[in-house]
Amino acid sequence: SGSGLGNPPSSAGTARFGATPVTTHALLATRLVATARPGRPRTLRDVDEQIVLDRVMNASDLLRSDLRSIASSNTLRDALRRVLHLLSQNGVTADQAETASKKSGDARAKDVLRLFAAYQRHIGECGLTTFYDAAWEAARAVHADRSLAAAAGLRDVVLVDDFQDLDAGQFELLRALAPPDGKVALEVFGDPTG
Repeated sequence: SGSGLGNPPSSAGTARFGATPVTTHALLATRLVATARPGRPRTLRDVDEQIVLDRVMNASDLLRSDLRSIASSNTLRDALRRVLHLLSQNGVTADQAETASKKSGDARAKDVLRLFAAYQRHIGECGLTTFYDAAWEAARAVHADRSLAAAAGLRDVVLVDDFQDLDAGQFELLRALAPPDGKVALEVFGDPTG
């Protein structure tokens, strides 16, 4: 049975894929999280994240370095959001960021790490997730409940294109969906120069 996201044949001599068999990691993760937590708020997009980031920054005294003088700059907030994405994609937790901020000797790094910790705690308290941490959340949900993979439409094989572009969260999601001892095969394709 070749299709990882397909459904069984609908009648003799015919077959159908059912749900779209091609997806992105973000959409797959979002679908898994929605299945694990029905009724939760939708995954935040960049514009939503900016609103949440603004709330966190405006409600606290997190910036103590020279970044404070340009805290209202859209350029700074865009740059901060990109850094928050990188930290989220690599599975950094709020507690790890808080600990790192206390150990850092760089005032700007302290600010960014404190901000990340506050931001992560805020979205967690509100039951929110972003596209950048959805893969980690989905992986945790699948590790806790293996039936989520089947509920999301995964059956036999997961094919991954551009494997070299995966971030740590996406890789962890694939490990959860197709563990070495599991029934779902994982086939990856990549470009070594990509």
